[in-house]
Amino acid sequence: MISNIDDAIGRILETLQTLNLSEDTIVAFTSDHGDFMGDHGVMLKAPMHFQGLIRVSFILADPRIAESTSSVNGNCGTLDIAATLLDAANSPPYNGLQGMSLMPAAFGAGTFAGHDVLVESETASLLFGRAHPYKLRTLLSEHWRITVSNDPDL
Repeated sequence: MISNIDDAIGRILETLQTLNLSEDTIVAFTSDHGDFMGDHGVMLKAPMHFQGLIRVSFILADPRIAESTSSVNGNCGTLDIAATLLDAANSPPYNGLQGMSLMPAAFGAGTFAGHDVLVESETASLLFGRAHPYKLRTLLSEHWRITVSNDPDL
């Protein structure tokens, strides 16, 4: 599956190069969640906030960012993607936008250190033999994380 994604992204980048659009195009790649792949005895996904599920890639290729900038360190969430893409396109944030742009950090003008992220899950179905749907909230800070649930067995 990873090779398939790599190949598809490669074709997109090659096409942009062929059409002379690579210097004018921002490419973003992400996922909505990770996959356990057998970690903790679970396949695919489930509403459990283990690292394999909540740590997902966000890749932004912007021709204005120096190649030496390889990563932005700190906690980022999906709420930050919209703010980042709007900022990259020089568009103002819309009213009520909650995320923070990664662009200043990508250009070396700041970091995401100290940025906390909230991960939330609420099941609509009964999973793993549970008697009722359950809710999870995980707060990730720079040095700590805490997960709370309405299920006393978690």
